[in-house]
Amino acid sequence: MSDINLWDLGGKGDGTNESAILTAAIATGQQIFIPYMRKDLSGPATWYFPAQYNLTSPVVIVGDKRKPLVKQGGAPLFVIRSNHCVIENIMFDQSAQTSELHCTIIFDTNFSHSIKGTRIRHCHFGIGQDLSTILGGYRSIADNGGTIVVNSTTVNTEIVDANISDLVIWGAKSCPLYFTRFHASVYLDQITVDFTRNTTTAINYAGLYINGVGPGGEADPGGYGTAGVNMTYVAVQGAGNGTKAAGGNGFEIKNAFAVDMTLCRADGCAGNGFVFKNLIGCQFTNLVGSQCDLNQYYLTGLNRCTFTSPFAGGCRGKTGASSSQDGFGVLGGCSRLIVTGLRVIDATGRGLRVNDSNSNQFVGLNISDCLGNGFEETGTSNYNIFGAGFTDANGPYNGVVKGSGTIVENIIRASGVAANSATSPPAVAITVPASF
Repeated sequence: MSDINLWDLGGKGDGTNESAILTAAIATGQQIFIPYMRKDLSGPATWYFPAQYNLTSPVVIVGDKRKPLVKQGGAPLFVIRSNHCVIENIMFDQSAQTSELHCTIIFDTNFSHSIKGTRIRHCHFGIGQDLSTILGGYRSIADNGGTIVVNSTTVNTEIVDANISDLVIWGAKSCPLYFTRFHASVYLDQITVDFTRNTTTAINYAGLYINGVGPGGEADPGGYGTAGVNMTYVAVQGAGNGTKAAGGNGFEIKNAFAVDMTLCRADGCAGNGFVFKNLIGCQFTNLVGSQCDLNQYYLTGLNRCTFTSPFAGGCRGKTGASSSQDGFGVLGGCSRLIVTGLRVIDATGRGLRVNDSNSNQFVGLNISDCLGNGFEETGTSNYNIFGAGFTDANGPYNGVVKGSGTIVENIIRASGVAANSATSPPAVAITVPASF
């Protein structure tokens, strides 16, 4: 496929409305090249495209490797409705977004049930020309806003072999990466969402939000509609305005299965670092939750998921943080989890909390300097295993177990463990080695 340069169609890159130029380029069916410089070579270009472009056939849009500046207007910019669309090497100025509906890129699965082979790579979002006033994607809970959005009003639509990588999203005021009601393979790699300059506006949802709502809605236990999401090196930094709003989470992923996350992190979020809800058969490796104002990890309704070497760095001493945040919270309805190599430090509450959850394994614990108990069972928890680790908390106990079938093995601690502290099952049902 030969390239067509926007200069060849009369484009100037001078900041004036050149929507017709891009429309004409798309109509050629050729690969579109966006130059970094103005046509008169007087300086870097600003390509202003205030129109909405519905990509109903394969379109490849590639910028100069220096990332030319493309400014969208008061409308969604690219609405992907076809297979094999590519968007690469562009710096997007989102400062004209004034409505919840002004997404930059939308996967429109209402138009096409299946969208395959999309590539969005090497792009920056939210960068205005005046870098001291950075604006980003805006959304409210009720609407479909954001930077990159997959949102369908039907269920079980397909996004197949989508690769979204090497992105930087600055200063977003809402949910920049929003995926719901879809399944199949999506790859997210080397993405940074930076909210640190957003100091006045609370965040709705999260830096990255995935909700695989099924046919019966969120309450449908068989309605998991999202599968096959793979994430590596995705980071969310500083969501929200420090008000501990529940919507200021780093990551929120729910109603899904076969999600794989590796080397992802949430730092300094106003809500929770990671929220995982109603997930089956997922794998999480080397996640980092640090300095988030609520829990670093908030898990509910997980089944047969594994966590390998998660780290939770709490908010002890941080102004504005919750006084009872847990490092790793297993907070209801979780079963058959395998958590190995968990490290928690400086939680203002418990290092590891297991509430109303059964038949889970926590092995290789390293919990220290938490203001609450090191690990603690609450509610109806039972038949959990805590083993092979170290706990040195500053709370009343390094460990509190409740269930009559719970086992504690090979835990080195600095002070006592209260077995069956809340109810009356006999302590002999708890396996506690002599060294404990």
